[in-house]
Amino acid sequence: MIYGRSLEAQATASLAAATGYDSHIFDLFPASASAQIDTDTAVILLCHDLNRELPVLQAAREAKPFYLGALGSYRTHTLRLQKLHELGWSREETTQIRAPVGIFPKARDAHTLALSVLAEVASVRLHQEEDSCLPPSS
Repeated sequence: MIYGRSLEAQATASLAAATGYDSHIFDLFPASASAQIDTDTAVILLCHDLNRELPVLQAAREAKPFYLGALGSYRTHTLRLQKLHELGWSREETTQIRAPVGIFPKARDAHTLALSVLAEVASVRLHQEEDSCLPPSS
């Protein structure tokens, strides 16, 4: 699930489709979209407005997607965390948010960011699948 109508969101949705990911892009977050988030969902916030992210973050908080990433600098993420702590989020909950989003630091264009984000999503998913195949430790 990609939230935002930015160039970054469009590039990420295009690349996701090209690589076989089922993706949905939202600019406004309808209440019905909350039902689409589950533990098999990656939620990618690619808008440039912290206040518009809040409904998506709240829905993700409840649904616990396997991946939750948000666009923005470290400074922006610090502001995001302050806002979420004011709303009652715990430190454990906020550490689930990957920000700045992606594996390449400071990606400067939409296509590089899209590749960076989807590589991070794939990496997180792969590590989860590997962890679920491990025998229990004794």
